Amino acid sequence: MNDLIAPIADPVPADSAGAREIGFFIPERYNASEILFANLTLGRGDRLAVTGPAGRRTYRELCGDAARWGNTLLSLGLRRGDRVLMFLDDTPCYPAAFFGAVRAGFVPLLINLLTPPDLLNFYLTDSGATLAIVEAAFADRFNEVACEGTALRTLVVVNGTAPVRPATENVIEASRIEGASAQLDAADTHRNDMAFWMYSSGSTGRPKGIVHLQHDMAYTNESYAKHILQLTADDICFSVPKIFFAYGFGNSVTFPFCAGAASLLVPGQPKPAAIFDAIAQYRPTVFFALPTVYTTLTKAPEAAQADLSSIRLAVSAAEILSAEVFGGWKALAGIEIVEGLGSTEVLHVYLSNTAAHKRLAFPDTKSGYATRREKRSGPARREYSGCAAIPARRSIGTGPTRRRGRSARAAGSTRGIGSTATPTVSIFSAAVPTTWSRSRANGSIPWKSSFAWPITRPCGNVPSSRWNCRTAG
Repeated sequence: MNDLIAPIADPVPADSAGAREIGFFIPERYNASEILFANLTLGRGDRLAVTGPAGRRTYRELCGDAARWGNTLLSLGLRRGDRVLMFLDDTPCYPAAFFGAVRAGFVPLLINLLTPPDLLNFYLTDSGATLAIVEAAFADRFNEVACEGTALRTLVVVNGTAPVRPATENVIEASRIEGASAQLDAADTHRNDMAFWMYSSGSTGRPKGIVHLQHDMAYTNESYAKHILQLTADDICFSVPKIFFAYGFGNSVTFPFCAGAASLLVPGQPKPAAIFDAIAQYRPTVFFALPTVYTTLTKAPEAAQADLSSIRLAVSAAEILSAEVFGGWKALAGIEIVEGLGSTEVLHVYLSNTAAHKRLAFPDTKSGYATRREKRSGPARREYSGCAAIPARRSIGTGPTRRRGRSARAAGSTRGIGSTATPTVSIFSAAVPTTWSRSRANGSIPWKSSFAWPITRPCGNVPSSRWNCRTAG
C-alpha cells in the first residue's frame, strides 16, 4: 500500500508570512519521537516525565519503554508506514507505545475508548491496520463484529489480561515488550511524512481520518504552547480530556515533553472526586478541561474542600465558555480560565485568549451565546481576543467529501467564530500545521506530501542547523 503515492499540491507556500512570523525551523530528515527523546540529549533523563495512579516514569525510563515498544513492533514483522491502532487509556503505556511506534517508522491511530465494535470495524477497515494495542479492560471490544473483514491479525494487551479471547489470530501480553532492547534509532523519516492519525467526530457523516505529519506536534508547541502556556520544566500538566482527543494529546504529550515538564495521567472516568483527588495528591500547575467539566467541578459536593492552590493556569477548549462557568471557576479556584478554539484537523488550539488578555466568546445577557448575526458583526468580532483564523485548510474526508481551499473556517469550529474572528491580540501565526484527511477506505490511499508546507520552528527539543523557510533568517 505504501507504493501508491501521488503528489498533492499544497496551497500554502513554504515562505508564507505566518511561517516567517513564527520563525519555525526543523531538519528535513525528522522523526516526531524527538519530542520525547531529545530530553535525554538536553540532560533531563532523571526528571519526571509522567506520573499518576498508574505509575511514574522519568524521561530516561519512558524513552527506554518507547524503544522497547518500537523494537517489539519491528519484531512482529510490521513494515514502514504500517498503521497501529491504539485503544488505550491515560497511563504511562500510552506515550511509550505511541513514541515507540513513531520512532520505528509506523503510524499510530489514536482511537476513542468509547468506540463500539461496529465503528472499530470501520476504523480497522479504513486504515488497514494489522495490529492493535489495547487496554485489557477493553479487549472484549475486539470481537467478531469489530474484526470481521479487516486486516487485523495481532492484538497486544496491556495493563492486565484480556477477560475473554478477542477475535484475532494472535494475542500478545505486554510482558513480551519488557524483554526488548531499550535502544532504538529513529526511522529516517522526512519532516512531511505521515506520523499518526486521529479521527474526526463524524458530525458530517462517517468520521474522517485526519493524517498528521512528523512536524505537526512541534508546530503546535511553537505556535500555541510557547505563547499561551509558557511551560517550564517545573510544571505538571493535568488534562481531563484524554490523550486520544487532539486537545488532550497536546496537553498531556506534546507540550509537557517539549518543555521537559511532567504529565499527570489519570485513567478511568473523569468524575469530580477523582479529579479533585488527583489535584490534591499530584499538585498539577496547569489544568486543562472543557466547560462541561468546569461546570461539574464547581457544582460538585467535593468542591467545598478542594485544594486547587497548585494550579497557576486553567485552560478550556472544545466548547464555548459561558460567563456563568467562567465566574464559577474563578470563585472556586481564584484564577480565570483561558479559553481557546481548536480542531482535530489542525491538531490543537489555533485561536486563543491569553492569560493577560481575555474576553468571553460572544456572550449575551440571556444565554451566554450570541446570535449568528451578532457573531458576524464587526463589534462582536473585535470582542474576541485571539489570533486570526487559519486562512487555508487541506481536507479530503471519507464519506460525503468536502474540499477546502482558501476557507478560513476549520472543520468542527463554531460557525461564525473561526471564520470571522478579527484579533485584538495575535498570539501565533495564521499558518496551519500540515494535516491531510484520507479519502480512500481501504488503507491504500495515494498520498504524498508536496514539501510546500508552511514550515515553522519546533519546540526547543529539536536541534537544527538551518532554516527551512526560504526567506527566513
